[in-house]
Amino acid sequence: MFLYVGIEVMAGDAIGTYGQGFGLPLSQTRFFTSLTLTAMLGGYVAGFVIVPRILTQERLMELACILGGMLTITAFLTHGYVSVLCVALLGAANAMLMPTIFPIAIRGAGSWTPLASALLVMAYSGGAVIPQIYVALKPVIGFQAMFALLVLPSYLALLIYARRYGQTGLLPLDQKP
Repeated sequence: MFLYVGIEVMAGDAIGTYGQGFGLPLSQTRFFTSLTLTAMLGGYVAGFVIVPRILTQERLMELACILGGMLTITAFLTHGYVSVLCVALLGAANAMLMPTIFPIAIRGAGSWTPLASALLVMAYSGGAVIPQIYVALKPVIGFQAMFALLVLPSYLALLIYARRYGQTGLLPLDQKP
């Protein structure tokens, strides 16, 4: 959850700074935040429609991570408006993660579900921490490389989580071995 909220905030809030790195004026790049939010709305709706009718939560989470990784790589390899557009479209991939992480994480928690839920909510702090790492290190590494260095490993970690814990949940505390 920490990583997910962090990269979700990066796609929406850092997009103006990201666009300015290409020399694009803020008066133009500020509209990309609206595109990110529209993409997020589409991702949320897709998640609600698709799960569980067409895909499982685990499969949607995997596909969202793959989509997010592909968009991040494309953003890194391109420049200007195309790169900024790829960052904006991360909103769709990120929004498809939201209806998957929470249920997978608390699956099997049993009587520990309230504590597990509280810890997941506290992990929303990633939205405050990860963008600050970006702002601090982008002058050293470069805005595009720093974005990719934060976002790609996050998608990879979430993908591994979906594959490793997707069937059992993170805390199968009430199950007997």
